[in-house]
Amino acid sequence: MRHTMMNVNTMSPQPMSSTFERSRERQRLVGIPPETFEYRLGNRSALEWVIDQYQVSEVKRSGIKSDPNRADDPEYIVRLVGQVVRVSVETVKVVASLPKEFEPAK
Repeated sequence: MRHTMMNVNTMSPQPMSSTFERSRERQRLVGIPPETFEYRLGNRSALEWVIDQYQVSEVKRSGIKSDPNRADDPEYIVRLVGQVVRVSVETVKVVASLPKEFEPAK
């Protein structure tokens, strides 16, 4: 499966699912646990960062194309998204279990 563009509903209350809604040029991720978006890399979640970076794009002036799809592994991006979701959820659990003295200063 070739992925050209993905988006995700960050307000999804559904439990995690491996379901992708497919259309001609876009995939929509559904069923992502809300905890996924609590693990932040700067001002956005790890999943939002990956989705932003792993899109087919082209620089109009030069015609240079960037395509994260792998011909030898068509499910690579789907697996990557699943791994990012898992790491994000597990990291949020670990951080929540830390003693109070490890909370960031306000």
